[in-house]
Amino acid sequence: MKKFLTLFFLTSAISSSSYAASFIVTGADSTARDLFTAETGVINSSGNLNVDSGDAITITTGTSVSVTNNGILSTTATAVGSDGILEGGASDSTIITNNGTITTNADTSSGINSAGGTVTITSNGNIATNGATSFGIVSSGVSATIANNGSIVTTKDDSTAI
Repeated sequence: MKKFLTLFFLTSAISSSSYAASFIVTGADSTARDLFTAETGVINSSGNLNVDSGDAITITTGTSVSVTNNGILSTTATAVGSDGILEGGASDSTIITNNGTITTNADTSSGINSAGGTVTITSNGNIATNGATSFGIVSSGVSATIANNGSIVTTKDDSTAI
């Protein structure tokens, strides 16, 4: 019985600190998120993902990843390059949708920054960048389809909407 309880507590301790990569944000949250192959990230209309260090959502590798922001996604970091959503070079077939608000504050930070393979970016919401040399939406990947039906505001020198 003692071995069972030790194993049970060990398993509980490990699993309680582990997070599945797919996520839904329904309220206030400050945990930066990572997504990989076939995973989905959603910020509901009542959700507020406010990260104070680095990128809020990172898609590093994988295919068929989907991110939808219906709430508020912000980076209050002052570190250069703190993006709202960063899609890295080793990802492909990614879908990024913004129906809410994305705000970044550091220099060279983007609301949505895509450097991967094939990506579809749709923004029906608001994107604001408050740092110098920042982009609302930027893509340097292989193939990108970008549709902006919302607003993009850049407030500092050398910043660009798309």
